[in-house]
Amino acid sequence: MIRAFTTGISVAALGLITALSATAQELTGGVVSIGGAVTEIVFALGAQDQLVARDTTSSYPPEAAALPDVGYMRALSPEGVLATGPKLIIAEEGAGPPETIEVLTQADIPFVTVPDDYTVEGVSAKIRAVGQALGKGPQAEALAAEVQQKLAQAGIRSKDLAVAVIFGRLVLPIVFGGIAALLIYWVDMWPDLTPFKRSAATMAMLILGYKAPDLFIQNKRQKRTDAIRKGLPDALDLLVICAEAGLTVDSAFSRVSKELGRAYPELGEEFALTSIELGFLTERRQAFENLAYRVNLESVKGVVTTMIQTEKYGTPLASALRVLSAEFRNERMMRAEEKAARLPAIMTVPLILFILPVLFIVILGPAACSLSDAMSGGSLGGGKP
Repeated sequence: MIRAFTTGISVAALGLITALSATAQELTGGVVSIGGAVTEIVFALGAQDQLVARDTTSSYPPEAAALPDVGYMRALSPEGVLATGPKLIIAEEGAGPPETIEVLTQADIPFVTVPDDYTVEGVSAKIRAVGQALGKGPQAEALAAEVQQKLAQAGIRSKDLAVAVIFGRLVLPIVFGGIAALLIYWVDMWPDLTPFKRSAATMAMLILGYKAPDLFIQNKRQKRTDAIRKGLPDALDLLVICAEAGLTVDSAFSRVSKELGRAYPELGEEFALTSIELGFLTERRQAFENLAYRVNLESVKGVVTTMIQTEKYGTPLASALRVLSAEFRNERMMRAEEKAARLPAIMTVPLILFILPVLFIVILGPAACSLSDAMSGGSLGGGKP
């Protein structure tokens, strides 16, 4: 559930919302969530057992639909919320009519408001605010850190793209589920389906919409990692040349990023960002650690460790990078040989299913036709007086 929610958000360093922290630490139940994003965060933090009710918009994840519904948030009734006997109310900003919110805030019940902001910083504030209110501050921090690293490794630094991922994460289940319900129940496109199959198909579309942003982020992250892995040996060779030519580490990273920009744009982008950070960060070690943080690759972590040790102990950079480059090239060759060794086993099934039947038809087909003609002619001739 945590992974399903964390695919499309990024976080920034914001202050925690500290209101009601003491109450939340002792809270064991009686939480009412108002707003779909709030309910998703509660489930992502593993605090769904504390929920006693939710509003109509909080229908995802699917387990939330089993909770009592207190009504649509724009037409929220304070009587319906208070009838559940809540110990804590968590609501998005502007989640209900002002008069309803005023009644709830004056009902001597802890009331936490999270920002109705779907920018990078806004979603970060939502996670931390809900986690603090539920007494799950460490879990919220871990969730936020995981979100930040995943999007950084996928190369998502634009707020617009992060907002698009978040918007898709919230809307796609509704869109996919609505289309499925329209085609299956309203249009009745497949009238032979049993009620169980209809429900299963609708649920499958809901799950697909729920998982689609997560799959998008994972696929983007994997492709980026593969592209960086492919160009890393060449980048190290260029770094060795720059180091032997007398360039500083900052200038070497900048020059390599320009040279590799066309062939390996992902690696060039990371090296360019590292070069900028080396120039303005007070701790050069932090710039190298940021590179390892943004790239989900053990080889890059090895390069970062070498760079940090070189900066710390003054060891020759060119010789260390030359050794690493040779190791990475050997690893790339070993991966290619491994793929080649797996090829016969991979080709066995296509060979049996598609190639051999055609080959048999081409070779034995004419002979079978001739044999059939011969036997047909012989039987006719044997039947004559």
